[in-house]
Amino acid sequence: MFILGVLAGSLGTAMYYKDRTERLTRYGYSARSHVLLKRLSDELNLTDAQKKEIGIIVDQFHTKLSHIKRSVRPDIRKLRDESFLAIRDCLTDDQKKKFDELRKRLERWTPRQRLQAMLTRGTPEQMISHMKTRLKLTDEQEAKIRPVILESFNEQQEILEKPRSQDRSGIRALRDELRQHQISVEEKLSKTLTAEQLVGYRKLQEEKRRKRP
Repeated sequence: MFILGVLAGSLGTAMYYKDRTERLTRYGYSARSHVLLKRLSDELNLTDAQKKEIGIIVDQFHTKLSHIKRSVRPDIRKLRDESFLAIRDCLTDDQKKKFDELRKRLERWTPRQRLQAMLTRGTPEQMISHMKTRLKLTDEQEAKIRPVILESFNEQQEILEKPRSQDRSGIRALRDELRQHQISVEEKLSKTLTAEQLVGYRKLQEEKRRKRP
C-alpha cells in the first residue's frame, strides 16, 4: 500500500506540472512579470524609462522560458510513462490491479477537480503558521498578513463554488479568475513581506499544490 501511495503522489505531481505549464503558458507569465516589475519598482524606485526597459527584458525571459518548457514536455511525459511501467513490473498481480485502477481514477479527474483538490488543502490558520515558521515572520508581519490570508481563503472558496460550465471555456475562466486572485493576494502581501519572504511564500504555494489529495 505504501508504494501505491507513492505512485499516486507521483502521478498527481506529473499531472499538476503538465496542467501548470499549460496554465502559465496561457496566462501566468505576464502576471508574474507584472508582480516582479512592481516589486522592483517599489524597492528600487525605478524611473518610467527603467520600468519600460526592464519590463521588456522580463517579458523576453518568460517567452524563452515557455519555449523551453514546451520543448521538454514530451520527454517528461515519456520518462513518466516509462517509469510507471518499470515500477509496475515490480508489483504483484494484486498490486498491479490496484495500481491500474488508481491510475485510471486519477486520470479521470477533471481539471476543475484537480484545481479544487490542490487549492482546498489546510486551513487559513495552518497557512499562517507555516508562513510564520518558514518565512520567519515578525509578530507585526503576522498581524498584518492574517486578514489578507483569511480573506484570500474565503474569496478562493467563493471562486471555486461559483456555478460555471464544465467545458474547456469554463475551466479556462476558472483558472483565469484564480490567477487574478493570486496576483491580488501577492500584491497585498508584498506590502508587508520582503522580496525574499515573497519568494518563500510562492514556494509554500507550490508545495501545497504538489501534495497529493
